[in-house]
Amino acid sequence: MITHVIFDVGGVIVDTGNFPINTASFVARAIQSPILRLRARYRSLLPKLESGKATLSKLDEKSAAKVLSAYKTSVEKLFKINKEVLETALELKKKYKVGILSNIDRYLADIPMHKKIYSLFDKNLVVLSYEYGVRKPEKEIYEIFLKKAGAEPENCLFIDDNPDNVKSAKKLGIKAILYKNPRQLKKELKKYL
Repeated sequence: MITHVIFDVGGVIVDTGNFPINTASFVARAIQSPILRLRARYRSLLPKLESGKATLSKLDEKSAAKVLSAYKTSVEKLFKINKEVLETALELKKKYKVGILSNIDRYLADIPMHKKIYSLFDKNLVVLSYEYGVRKPEKEIYEIFLKKAGAEPENCLFIDDNPDNVKSAKKLGIKAILYKNPRQLKKELKKYL
């Protein structure tokens, strides 16, 4: 029996567009850096950012303040709340414990849109990768969520847009849905709930 429903944020509750490519391009233009070079640096830095092991200043030490400003501005312009999915999550809260398990860096977690989303959920049901030093698809982050939530894997349903993250959850015995769009999500939820 499902007792907990776990949502990813980026790509599920929040439409991130073509992240991280668009964000890296936005930052590159702001600091007048070659776009392809900055994109490559950002891609290699992203896992460390999301596990709290690096800072954005690593993208360009000389322009650290500009990088941070452009990064936050790009996200505020490019990211949009997927209202239909957020409404679904909030509706599910009436019957289930609903939480968040998200790969995110401290800079993105700090923007108002994300803070607002996190505030809608019990803080014991919100696990952000940068706070724990591990990220999906590493099994440890799922185990952290389960322990924090006091949940058993077989009683959880996880929703994510990344096939590797869904696969890792399933390996631990967590039921999982690979998110594609709001309509597909609602249809898949009926199979489990």
